Amino acid sequence: MFDRLWHQFFGLPYRLHVKKYGTPNLPVLVLLHGIGASGEDWKYFLPELTKRYHCITIDLLGCGQSPKPQWLEYYPDDHIASLRRTIRHLGLGDYTLVGHSLGSLLATNYARRYPNGIKRVILLSPPVYPDIAHIRNHLAKQRTGVLLALYRSTRKSFMTPELISRLAFILPPARTIKEDSEGWLPALKTLEHCIEKQTILADIKLVKVPIDVWYGVLDEVVIGTNVHLLAAHQPKAKIHTYGGRHLLTKQYADVFTTWLLGTAKS
Repeated sequence: MFDRLWHQFFGLPYRLHVKKYGTPNLPVLVLLHGIGASGEDWKYFLPELTKRYHCITIDLLGCGQSPKPQWLEYYPDDHIASLRRTIRHLGLGDYTLVGHSLGSLLATNYARRYPNGIKRVILLSPPVYPDIAHIRNHLAKQRTGVLLALYRSTRKSFMTPELISRLAFILPPARTIKEDSEGWLPALKTLEHCIEKQTILADIKLVKVPIDVWYGVLDEVVIGTNVHLLAAHQPKAKIHTYGGRHLLTKQYADVFTTWLLGTAKS
């Protein structure tokens, strides 16, 4: 009752679950995970990153140990409002914002709206899906259409968490969606409103800080041609690739942390 009173009727954003790693006086990384996952997804990254950074993981709205209100529609505004309240509560100075998959879409949106304190944005495996009519590359257009059709099918009433988990070989984010009655509906609504209907190309144009983008050449849900549109829309964006897939594996962690720690030394 009080939850709906404060958050639905009075519009107070939810505060999200946060975990902190490493020495507080080091430069700060704020880490945002992908759809249906949690801050635990960064487990392979943290041992190396905490050598030079104070790392803060945030469970996105509807995920992990953060609130999962069933009445919410999980529009980008809902996610961004909760991120804003949470980050303000942390009282950070300068920090680098890092997002994976869904988290990369939200990180770009957040950096556009609330740039104060953000000195750098890093996007890992951003699922960039422009309007199909605007994609010139024929193969990219086909792949984008297939993926969006698959995402729409996951939201049909006959789909269940168990069935989605069996589609993990073509929908890798499904591996992280738990068979959880509270987390299932937020994941589906977020899929529709934040991934299928996304604004990353418009958002990235207005981000003022340096941007680095990473993706795997074997990624099942990231289309390289589409990712390179980020650099076309924002000259500050630098694109990097590695030889892996979508999820935050140890291989991904090894490549990324070696690169990031190397840039910290230079």
